[in-house]
Amino acid sequence: MNTIAASAARLPKTVTGSSFGPTWQGPWPSTALRGLGAASAEIAATRDRAVRDVWRAYAMLTTALRQRAVVAALLAASDASYEQSIVAYRNGLATFVEVDEARRGLADAQLADYESAANVRMALSRLALSTGELLRDPDPELPARN
Repeated sequence: MNTIAASAARLPKTVTGSSFGPTWQGPWPSTALRGLGAASAEIAATRDRAVRDVWRAYAMLTTALRQRAVVAALLAASDASYEQSIVAYRNGLATFVEVDEARRGLADAQLADYESAANVRMALSRLALSTGELLRDPDPELPARN
């Protein structure tokens, strides 16, 4: 028997392993696997958090767009009401108080319109940030806004 085979025969099985050569069965693989499991869990938690952020931003955007559509209808109705109250006042069918109430209603609708436009822009920004689009360079082919 040659000396290498004789030396290998005297080693414990945990060191020699298979016929392909010695394998290490010490504490390192189990420690590394535990660390790998923790890293995998952390990656999964981060991925889940990112998905939740994107869905939350998307839901905010769809809500803001629906609000914008409702407010646009409110603004149109308030504008029509104000115009009708002015016509009625000129024809002697309405009082100045009614015209003033219609004007305040129109001002409230305009304020709601500005707020809904701001909500849409904020929701778009949040969605762009959560998807990473906000952090990218702008398209070089598009001209810069002035």
